[in-house]
Amino acid sequence: ELDVSFNNDWLKLIDGSWTPSSSAQFEKWGHFYYGIREANYFLQNIDLCDDPNLSEERKVQFKAEARFLRAYFYFFRQIR
Repeated sequence: ELDVSFNNDWLKLIDGSWTPSSSAQFEKWGHFYYGIREANYFLQNIDLCDDPNLSEERKVQFKAEARFLRAYFYFFRQIR
């Protein structure tokens, strides 16, 4: 027998009181896919921006940053 001294979602998994709303502890991929989706949306729409204060050089920089973040999220999605 084991006396579990912690009180969190892991305990719910162990003692059988797990519910569908308890899954947040184990949700590791949702925020990565959200980041990937947001980066893709940005990349699809940045050229539609007609703000005169946004230079082409700045757009190029923002696109590179969005591609980096998308790759970062894909990478961590794989290892979690």
